[in-house]
Amino acid sequence: MPLIKFPAPLQAYVDSKRSLVIEGSTIGEVFSNLTLKYPGIKPHLFDPEGNYRSFISIFLGNVNYKDIKKAEMTRVEDDDELTVIASMAGG
Repeated sequence: MPLIKFPAPLQAYVDSKRSLVIEGSTIGEVFSNLTLKYPGIKPHLFDPEGNYRSFISIFLGNVNYKDIKKAEMTRVEDDDELTVIASMAGG
């Protein structure tokens, strides 16, 4: 099962874990299963229409998820790592 790594601001929504192993054979399945298990993280990852929020980047290995064609259907293997990065703004 793929491993998902979370930035500190999102760890509060996944029982304060830095990373989790979540079942799924595609990126879409992994994130669907994640939000079923931890529904509190869903509004921080997805907008009301179900699209990833613009300030969220997801990497599969070293490849930015947003640059992968048909990313939701991209297959993931048991040893793959998905990393969630939330852009921060401030002044």
